[in-house]
Amino acid sequence: GAIGAFGLKEVLDKIFDGIADAEERSANYNASDSLVYVENLRMMYGGGNLLLTNTTLELKKGHRYGVVGRNGAGKTTLMNTIASGGISQIPKSVKTLHVRPEILIAASDLTATQFCKKDSSTDVSEESLQKALDTVGFPKDMQSKMVSELSGGWRMKLLLASAMMRECDVLLLDEPTNHLDVESVKWLSEYLCNLTETSLMVISHNPTFLNIVCTDIIQYTVDRKLKYYPGNFDAFVAQNPEAFTAEIGRASCR
Repeated sequence: GAIGAFGLKEVLDKIFDGIADAEERSANYNASDSLVYVENLRMMYGGGNLLLTNTTLELKKGHRYGVVGRNGAGKTTLMNTIASGGISQIPKSVKTLHVRPEILIAASDLTATQFCKKDSSTDVSEESLQKALDTVGFPKDMQSKMVSELSGGWRMKLLLASAMMRECDVLLLDEPTNHLDVESVKWLSEYLCNLTETSLMVISHNPTFLNIVCTDIIQYTVDRKLKYYPGNFDAFVAQNPEAFTAEIGRASCR
């Protein structure tokens, strides 16, 4: 269910209670935790526009990465390329899922349960469907509602339930807090922080959300590399004071 009417400090304390700090996570790093490790990554866009060159993409199990960089740097393009299988060095055995709210537009005439079954393997059981919906707090009386009737918060829960049924290794979220109310953002933050077997990549202009959720930050640098920082968004900004204005854009942060 929802976290409840906690202030920000209480929410942060609740979520981070018992989570090892960044230095301890780094010290305990095990190479077997890497779900994705791609060296010498090069990524182009459109008519030969170079976005990344000779860089490394690494995603570890249980880590939640906030992807930051200037507008137009290629954050969403990287996410789309991973999701579409466009990076050949990522093994086919690694299952990725891009949670995109816009896919619900084409499914507006389906019920919540019909949407979850859509594009799923034919052997998905009713039990696994109900387990996924229960886990995200999607009650039975909501499951027969049409997708078009659902608010932003319920739509996000439906998308995550659908993702759970696919048991993905890498979960990709692009601006997931858009159109969510405060309670839905709190719920989403707690849900993501409880993922232990999955690697998460998230793009967001919401610094508070990145602070709660992220264990690591991936920065698109001006020389078209991916640079990794342990810790949340505040830890990243402490090491890069200019990044909040130059790379994230104070005006676009909400």
